[in-house]
Amino acid sequence: MLIPFESFENYIEEKILSRGFSYFEDSQVNNLVEIKPGNYEAQVLGSDEYCVKMVLEEGLIVKHSCDCPYDYGPVCKHMVAVLFAIRETSIKSMNVNEVSKVKNRKPLYQQVEEVLVKIPDVELRKFIQENCTKNQEFRNTFFASFSDLVECQNKDYFAKQIQSVLNSAAGRDGFIGWAEMPRMVRAMEPFLDHSQSFYNNSDFEKVFYFNTALLEEMTAAFEFGDDSNADIGYHIDFAENMLYQLANEDLPEELRITFFTYCLTSFQKKIYEGWNWHLSMLNIAKNLSKNEDEADEILKLLETVNGKYEIEEAQSIQLSILRQFKDEDEVADFIEHHLDNPAIKRSEIEKAVKHKNFKKAKEICKDGIEHNKIDKPGLVTEWYNWLLKIAQTMKDSEEIIKYARILFIDSFRNEQDYFEVLRAQIPREDWPGFVQDLLSEIKNQHGRVKNELLTKIYIKEAMWKELLSYLKINPYLQNLQYYEPYLATDYTPDLLKMYTEQISKYLSKNVGRNHYQTACGYLKRMKNLGGVAEADELIKNLREQYNNRPAFMDELNKI
Repeated sequence: MLIPFESFENYIEEKILSRGFSYFEDSQVNNLVEIKPGNYEAQVLGSDEYCVKMVLEEGLIVKHSCDCPYDYGPVCKHMVAVLFAIRETSIKSMNVNEVSKVKNRKPLYQQVEEVLVKIPDVELRKFIQENCTKNQEFRNTFFASFSDLVECQNKDYFAKQIQSVLNSAAGRDGFIGWAEMPRMVRAMEPFLDHSQSFYNNSDFEKVFYFNTALLEEMTAAFEFGDDSNADIGYHIDFAENMLYQLANEDLPEELRITFFTYCLTSFQKKIYEGWNWHLSMLNIAKNLSKNEDEADEILKLLETVNGKYEIEEAQSIQLSILRQFKDEDEVADFIEHHLDNPAIKRSEIEKAVKHKNFKKAKEICKDGIEHNKIDKPGLVTEWYNWLLKIAQTMKDSEEIIKYARILFIDSFRNEQDYFEVLRAQIPREDWPGFVQDLLSEIKNQHGRVKNELLTKIYIKEAMWKELLSYLKINPYLQNLQYYEPYLATDYTPDLLKMYTEQISKYLSKNVGRNHYQTACGYLKRMKNLGGVAEADELIKNLREQYNNRPAFMDELNKI
């Protein structure tokens, strides 16, 4: 999302904005520099030191990033702190009284350019050579940035460069902690960019060398790195995706054979055993195979796979290979003996439906329901959904009602609005009785799903009295807030009474500013409902009851 810089406060959550401003006011933003026009970088001190990057173009924030672990929204408090710092810098630079200061505070990119122009080439080379020798992080950045200029770029070369980056990020104990991971990610960025450039320029050999090296080194890094932010996993995914893309290219035969052999060998040597990409090697090899002999090599290895889910995935790869290289009888025989595999079953249902062989499709679905009813309710739901879609395709009203009713009551994954599907099939004069029968059946059930279904029907059928009765039995604050819009017109006094009771109960069990803010939020809802007098009376009582909680008194003052 593009955010206007001059009014960024209007686009950021109030809580994040407030915390970011506090960081800015407390001078927690350090080393703010304009690397090049509109490109800013700064360090922000929080529970750790975080690197924030901002790109402004034509008055808009077009890019922003922070290496903190916050992932609940697009902008974190550290980014907000930097935005305030950039604004302050911009305002000062326009102040005529600050001209002398601005002259001595040129943007970083200008300072760098002025120095580079003055340095003789010999001195610059000497500086780079000396720092590459004594500073490992500088050396990593240098080789990562210009790795495409190195003549001998084989797998060993890339492996050593990646190892160097990992080693420089590791602490004295050889472990890459959570705080060091962002440094590793930044150092690897140029390598990933070069890999993409290699691919775009059809330099497929380098793509193969780099990404096999990356996959191996990052897999090994799980042993000495904290991947709680999935930084290592990100590089694994990058390498695996690049190898899949590469396998679908028209490769030179020598490289294709090398690549194919690597996939088989890495699987045989169990380089990636225990990880998802262990089996991916055979899937990639499948995409590279050109003849039946190569297919047989893969099939032989697939027979050695262990583990329930791994075997199911292996069988799907086997079927794909059989369809490509074997005759129809062998394919049909394999399917018949492995139809308990959900992926194969799904594929056969899709195939039968596509060819309008609905009888066969229904038989497969019913077999799946019977086979999975004890231990795999998710798959049972999927097979029922297929039966419903088949019935809809065939315009079979009786079966549509049958399966939509089952799915409405028992499904926890809704592909359609089953209630509306039922409404469309039941004659209008029969609908009220059908709904009452449905409610009776649901009321005999137990658990959370029962209440969800009941309230869903109450809302869809505008059964507000029944919804209010449910709410009086379950008057939790979250429920009150959720169902308030449906009941406010006719039952405001009841809602206000329940709010009063539940807010008081909530405060009797919870202490702390966050809880006080929550309670005050519900007090505001009472006022918005028209219960100003009721809310004020409750606030008065709460002030008397909790006058020893200054944080709560502070929050009440904000209402």
